[in-house]
Amino acid sequence: MNKQVLHTKSILFLFMFFVIFTSCKNDKPKEVTEKEVKITNVNFYLDNSLSNAGYYGQIDFNKVVGGLFSKACKGFNRNLFTISDSLGITAKFSENEFDEINITALKKEINQSSSTIYTMLAKIMNQTDDSTISIFISDCILSHPKKSVDEIKQINLIDIQSETLKNKTISAVSKSFKDSIKSKSAFSVYYFTSDFDGQYYFNAMNKNLIKGTLKNRPFYVWVLTKNINLLNLFNQKLASINHFNDNPNKIDFGVTEDKSQDILFISKSKESKCTLTPRNAIENVNFEDSKDKKIEFTFCTYLKGLENVPINELASNLEILPKDNHFEVTFLNRDTILASKEFNAIEDDTKQKKIQNSTHFIKVSFDKLYGNDTLQIIKKYSYPRWYLNKFTHDDTKSVEEYKTFGIDQIIEAFKETMEDDKRNIINIKIPISK
Repeated sequence: MNKQVLHTKSILFLFMFFVIFTSCKNDKPKEVTEKEVKITNVNFYLDNSLSNAGYYGQIDFNKVVGGLFSKACKGFNRNLFTISDSLGITAKFSENEFDEINITALKKEINQSSSTIYTMLAKIMNQTDDSTISIFISDCILSHPKKSVDEIKQINLIDIQSETLKNKTISAVSKSFKDSIKSKSAFSVYYFTSDFDGQYYFNAMNKNLIKGTLKNRPFYVWVLTKNINLLNLFNQKLASINHFNDNPNKIDFGVTEDKSQDILFISKSKESKCTLTPRNAIENVNFEDSKDKKIEFTFCTYLKGLENVPINELASNLEILPKDNHFEVTFLNRDTILASKEFNAIEDDTKQKKIQNSTHFIKVSFDKLYGNDTLQIIKKYSYPRWYLNKFTHDDTKSVEEYKTFGIDQIIEAFKETMEDDKRNIINIKIPISK
């Protein structure tokens, strides 16, 4: 064999070695860390509407806000503001005063008559930069945009339950907020309840005053950023403190990315006659020589932001394409895979590390293939629907659990603005050929 042939074979070997060990681009898929993004400031904004004053001094409210002030935000440059339509944003406390704040005593700062929720949110976003977390605390009662109300009055449909008014409100709120967001903006909304001792009008159109000591009145904590990685990092911190770590009533906006995920093949069943290539494709599919005339293989991937979602929830409502090729897709338990003899028998340290850093493991089997095709595993983002149980048109009828007038319209407006539900949270593509 001459030197030219040897040289050519050496180049081919090195090329194959490179392809195999770079077949999964996510070498270190992991949680976002402070080394990658840095939170410089955490700014708190307290809704200065009089309807919020009754929370201050109540046990549950103080615990939630106290946890934010200290455990979640300690170590950052903290600032506290009040915000209202009439006074705008007013600075109250800075970092060197923060540890001395008495939450109950803050009640005296909450003294304005009313505010418009979506206007305040837009003002806060305009004051939020790429290294700042903004936290807005409010009861989130909706005041309809005046223009929408006036338009409804002109056609004699002044009714707070009117679909016409609702749709105009959603459109107006969405439009007002679009100017305040960037492509990377992302927010989380957390729902809580607390005892309440004060008074409020549950909507700005029907002046029904509710006052006294109430049980389980809702309030909301909004976490607003202009950097999606900042939000992921801060929500990791919140997940470690009480009241936030086990809160099922949370909704995220702007956290989906519509892009294909990389995969790494782990294995195929011994009886499956096919080739798993370094290009993340399956070739030479041979049903006739396979056991039960079926192909079965397993791969891993990194699904960002879905690490803590139960696999049965991820596996529901998957779209598998092409539909006529009889693909069966099963999510496997990650801990079981990593504890298996097969995983520990892998001698390739690089491959083992990539598998360890993956978040999800998926098995695929199929017994038909009509020509060459691409398997696609797709799951669209779906907003949680808890907020639909938290709004009311008439708070005077509440007995055991008070609800929030118009919170559904605020959430719907943000959904319309962010359009997360038009994106895929899982989008895996695997070419398959005979």
